[in-house]
Amino acid sequence: MSDTLNWRGWDVADVLECILRASPNAKRIRTFRPVLPPPYAERAEISDMERALVANALMYRESTGLPFWDSVFLASGQSEIIPRGIIHAAMYHNGSDRGEAFFDVSSLRADSLRRYAADAARGEIVVVSSRVEMLDETIRHIPMIDFHIPASGIAERIVDAIIATVWGKPGFILCSGRSYHFYGDGLVNEVEMNALLARFLMFSPVVDRAWVAHQLLERACALRISPKNGEENVPTVVIRVGRR
Repeated sequence: MSDTLNWRGWDVADVLECILRASPNAKRIRTFRPVLPPPYAERAEISDMERALVANALMYRESTGLPFWDSVFLASGQSEIIPRGIIHAAMYHNGSDRGEAFFDVSSLRADSLRRYAADAARGEIVVVSSRVEMLDETIRHIPMIDFHIPASGIAERIVDAIIATVWGKPGFILCSGRSYHFYGDGLVNEVEMNALLARFLMFSPVVDRAWVAHQLLERACALRISPKNGEENVPTVVIRVGRR
């Protein structure tokens, strides 16, 4: 796929083909099907007082648009209890070792990746890892970031401005349904990826803070390439960063 083609109407599969086909030494990429995390109350023993705290936090989230855990811990600071169960529940980390599949970059086509993602069972999602195996057996990464800001016209411009400041190179902003995903052109090493994540983290809560934390634990990023919960469409390009 040539980068001179019109990107309007592209989905995430088109973006991945474009980025990877422009990386001649890339060998293969990995997808997986993570187990969706259980509700917070199933992750630890939660007291009745903590449940009441969460109820207050949900009202706070509704009025501010903050992420769930940010709202919960802000509400905790205004309570009179130490929410030990909530603290334990917040530490839940979902691994990336379930339902692996690998795709050779030399034969990668958007259509095949799209079909594979579309086969996900209801309640299951397919995600792509940032890790790219190279021909020389080293590992590089596709720059990725997950935003939290609710999708809107002004939100797109804010996301674009943040990416221009932190990344400063071409890439793709995709509407993920409620917010945005970003994929950068070109591959980076792990040190560079971690530095990017740290810089993007400065823009929390516009950037999904919890997502960044989990990617650092995995030493790789991951974003979905399938519909979510059978409801939302696959992420679709809304802005071609650096190349109009």
